[in-house]
Amino acid sequence: MMAPLRQKEIFCRYLHVNYAFHSYQMDSVQKDLLKSLKDLPCKNGSIPFYSTVRGKIERGDRLGADYWWDNVRNPVRFFKATEKLIQDGFTTFLELSPHPVLGANISECLSHLKQRGTVLPSLKHKENDRKVMVNSLSALYSQGHSVHWNAIYPGGGRCVSLPYYPWQRERYWHEREEKGYDSFAVDVHPFLGWEMEFSSSGWQCRIDKRDLTYLGDHVVKGLPIFPGAGFVEWALALARRVKEGTTCILDTIEFHNALILPRNKGLKTQMSYDSSDASFKIHSLSDPAHQTWTLHASGTLADQFHLADSEKIDLEAIKSRCAEEVVSTELYEAFEKMGLIYGPAFQGVDKSWRGEGEALALLKQPKALGIDVKPYQIHPALLDAAFQVSALLALEPTALTRKLFLPVSIDRVLFNGSPPHPLWVHVKAVEFNSGQAVVDIRLFDDAGKIWIECRGLHLRAVNPPRGRDLQNPDNWLYEWRWEPCSKTASARQEKPAAFPPSPGRITSALNEDRDGLARVLGRPGFYDSIEPGLNHLSAFYVLHALKQLAPGFESLTVFTTESLIKQFKLNPKHAFYVDNCLRVLGNEGILARQDTQWKIVSIPERIENSQEVWKSLIEKFPAYLAELNLLRLAGENLAGVLKGGIEGLQTIFAEEDAVWERLQQAACSSRIYTLALQKVISFLLATLPEGRKLRILEIGGVAGGVNTPAVLQKCVPDRVEYVFTDST
Repeated sequence: MMAPLRQKEIFCRYLHVNYAFHSYQMDSVQKDLLKSLKDLPCKNGSIPFYSTVRGKIERGDRLGADYWWDNVRNPVRFFKATEKLIQDGFTTFLELSPHPVLGANISECLSHLKQRGTVLPSLKHKENDRKVMVNSLSALYSQGHSVHWNAIYPGGGRCVSLPYYPWQRERYWHEREEKGYDSFAVDVHPFLGWEMEFSSSGWQCRIDKRDLTYLGDHVVKGLPIFPGAGFVEWALALARRVKEGTTCILDTIEFHNALILPRNKGLKTQMSYDSSDASFKIHSLSDPAHQTWTLHASGTLADQFHLADSEKIDLEAIKSRCAEEVVSTELYEAFEKMGLIYGPAFQGVDKSWRGEGEALALLKQPKALGIDVKPYQIHPALLDAAFQVSALLALEPTALTRKLFLPVSIDRVLFNGSPPHPLWVHVKAVEFNSGQAVVDIRLFDDAGKIWIECRGLHLRAVNPPRGRDLQNPDNWLYEWRWEPCSKTASARQEKPAAFPPSPGRITSALNEDRDGLARVLGRPGFYDSIEPGLNHLSAFYVLHALKQLAPGFESLTVFTTESLIKQFKLNPKHAFYVDNCLRVLGNEGILARQDTQWKIVSIPERIENSQEVWKSLIEKFPAYLAELNLLRLAGENLAGVLKGGIEGLQTIFAEEDAVWERLQQAACSSRIYTLALQKVISFLLATLPEGRKLRILEIGGVAGGVNTPAVLQKCVPDRVEYVFTDST
């Protein structure tokens, strides 16, 4: 049968099956099949169903027993159904199967019909599942198909507005900085990364909380710290790699130094493994310039094991002993008071109960983690939640409210495979005193099966910093402190007085170049053309805010700032700010001031759209983008600030916008002040006596002191001491 087909170059092959479907050999099962399917319920669906049995669209209510008998007995009309799909405009095909078997046939149909199309798989045999899915998703997205992002990121994302200036059309190629990094290498694990070049026992990774966003939710004393549970998962990933089993034992895990996560960059890390003694170490490159590596964690891998099925946890017995319930919100409030700030991704304790020297908790998978938990043996956020139970519930609450306990080591971890959900945690205190604690932790499922056991988790109390209380604003400033000195003449060194020039002398020195600086920087043009536009836009922002907050404002005849605040329930602490807003309207001729009262002169019949006015100013004066961005942020949030729902400084110093930083560094209007500051430094150094130093303190610096580079250009290293405060 196959020979004549091959002679005609018709593809054919033997199928290794027990029965020849779609042939007379199936007739013997017809009666039994129809009988077994006679009560099959059918109904119409919401998605069109193209049948390969009939070769056309088929209604759902017609897919009864007869249809499925035809599916078994009659030839498959695959081409006819595919042809109908293509004729109806469907040219993108996604095959949902463990391995694509129809993709080639669909491509042949498209080619035969002289149609262009796309055929994608959902999975492929012997290929990484996630990679195949993401590649197909990318192909679908690039063709204009929408993605249900909420299913992947249930916590949502931050939308950023596109810039209003034209694209620069410059090309960039972003490459990793690490030497020996293969751009196309597949990471074996989010922490392990990839195998190091010329090494079979080392792995290198770049830990970046911008990629692993959940790490930003683990904050200790104001610093984003890599969790200790993450080092345990790191070791489990290593065990899975070198032991090639689902169970393992980790011995003598020690946490040596905290791994502080940088703010806006990744951190190069390495895990080394010594097969001679099965030990591992985790380092990070703390000083790239000098190639200094810091040790963070170490331990040993033991052999695989298997917990006996007979060893079960009696959940009800533990519940009977742990009768005191602790509300999760109260738990995380207590952590916050101790300096442990757990964001949504690390709030995994759903319910918890306390007993005498023990605690029980039910863990949940936080929604903030999304669905990307498959690469982990146990997600660090979930294991950290188990540690949280030990750190608060299993210990004396009165002591914990005063001290912060952090993990320093674990005697042994028994891992019995990736646990299911939901997951229970039982914590038992082995030792506890004011300085340290030791607890045992067991994670188990509803049936009582133990999945993970941490024997001897050692916690150590972190004492509060000594010295003055920095929460008290009175301790934020320098103060005079007199110290006795030697009375002997030989011990004294007479130096000339180093009084700085008076403000009048400094002003006179600046005035010499004032007009020249103004002309070079185009200040006359600013005051003549740009400033009026900014004032005009400011007035519209104020009018829009008053329209939201004070309906009927335009009907007022005479009013004061205080009466306006009281009548429309504005925030009284912003009285000065409200008065400034009214001054803006006064400068534009909309209001007039009579002593302490305001009078409406003329409100425009049509208030222009402030966004359109802003865009027109950007088009006319693109060099003033920084100033206009600052004004836009203040204007759009003006109503919320005046009402009290938004803090004004948050709109200017928002981290994701960095508007203030750009204003200081790149704005045209700030350049004259930067140059003036440089001239002041140069003048002070010129008048400083020989052997004396100029000491400069910049207070309230943003992003490391944005004026610092400009000032340091004029600072002679051996004659200036420069210190700045950094609000970040």
